[in-house]
Amino acid sequence: MVGSSGEKRGDAAQKAHDAPAAKPRKTRSDGWTAEKRFAFCRALEETCDVKESAQRVGMHVSGAYDLRARDPSFCREWMQAINRAVMDLELELLRQAKFGTEREEVTRTGNGADAPVTQRKTIRTYAPAQALRAIAAHRMTAMQVRVQEAVEEERAEAARKAAEVAARPDAQTAVDRVRAEVERVRAKLDAAGEGGA
Repeated sequence: MVGSSGEKRGDAAQKAHDAPAAKPRKTRSDGWTAEKRFAFCRALEETCDVKESAQRVGMHVSGAYDLRARDPSFCREWMQAINRAVMDLELELLRQAKFGTEREEVTRTGNGADAPVTQRKTIRTYAPAQALRAIAAHRMTAMQVRVQEAVEEERAEAARKAAEVAARPDAQTAVDRVRAEVERVRAKLDAAGEGGA
């Protein structure tokens, strides 16, 4: 019995060893392709509606949230789409606050589209409270995206400047390399008995 169980364990180990190595997962053709991600973010920017944006690309809304949770790049694209949408809305509301929106009200003497017009009135309205509430709801998200983008720009600028400084011939790293080489040569000469007074 002991021998048979040992053989079984050995057989299982041999089969596991002989099994082909796991292949890297491929992106499913019906999954979140780069094209679908891009189209989703464009739709999100246009509509500010996650469900509708997911439906436009033929995906489920829960899949969009799952991808956002596990993929920092997609999360950043998502937040940038919302930020652009909020900025567009803010600009439109500023325009409406300054100029208002116009609509024409027509009064007719009878019923129907063919009835004679007795009065035309242009009515000007200003930014609706609902749009202002929408901006307030997304303002924190938009602010986070702007701060994140500013931080990334500062980091990139700092890295660029550090690279420029390190590349200069009088940079501390270059000076340190020269000193180290001088010390290495001095030590070699001392070892050979040529270094001294």
